[in-house]
Amino acid sequence: MTARRIVLVVGPPFTPALLGAAVARLRARAPSLEVVVRSATTLGDSAEAAASALAGELRPDDLLVAHGFAVPLALRARAATGALAGCILVNGPLRAGHPALRLAAGAGALAAGLVGLGPLLWRRWLWSSSGLRRAVNNPYVMDRDTVAAVTTPADAPQQLRADWAYFRAAGGLLDAGAPLCDGVTLLWGGADALFPLADLERGGGALAAAPRRVVPGGRWLWPHEMPWAFADAVLELSGADTTTSAPQSGSPGAAGRAGISLGSEEEAGLV
Repeated sequence: MTARRIVLVVGPPFTPALLGAAVARLRARAPSLEVVVRSATTLGDSAEAAASALAGELRPDDLLVAHGFAVPLALRARAATGALAGCILVNGPLRAGHPALRLAAGAGALAAGLVGLGPLLWRRWLWSSSGLRRAVNNPYVMDRDTVAAVTTPADAPQQLRADWAYFRAAGGLLDAGAPLCDGVTLLWGGADALFPLADLERGGGALAAAPRRVVPGGRWLWPHEMPWAFADAVLELSGADTTTSAPQSGSPGAAGRAGISLGSEEEAGLV
């Protein structure tokens, strides 16, 4: 089924601004396609409530796309809906007990417990060379201003607490009793150290056999670092009509595309 709407969902600690350049490219290349962005932690008061809210919003002609820690939410929401145009999962946890979920929950509990000081320490870590700068190939993509723009504001303690609560509950969305969705495609950055491709073989369950498209060199935040690659891959998988000429927004030109080919399923790693 050809999608008429793309529903993008981002997980904490990010806001929809993470996909700003990609959204601009999606809308420019497919003007007739509706594109909306949701945040996993603002859809409901709990992870389960957020999943229910997302499921209630989805329509049969929607293409659901989830990145990072929003992946468990998307899987639960998709399982509660009927037919969709498709479901794309992008570099996130695919099993309960994933080390990244435990790490995020532990960091969140520490920061939330420190009240005023916690958010400051959390933001400094995100800015540091051991934080989000390691989630991209080019560390300059994650300068201080960018980190502040795409993550939960440090002066929003209520939202930060919602982030931590989501981290603690996200694993429950992936428990053994939760059905996995049919028609899912994995769109994966191939150089992601947080969610490596090897995880699919070790604990991906039924999703290990799902079609996958690999972006060579892409790390955890490749949709932000390479928005042209992300947007073009999503559009191709959506089946929507697109413009023949790509806009300049969100595109680095031919030089920036070196090593990233989405021209064919074989070249893109769809197996």
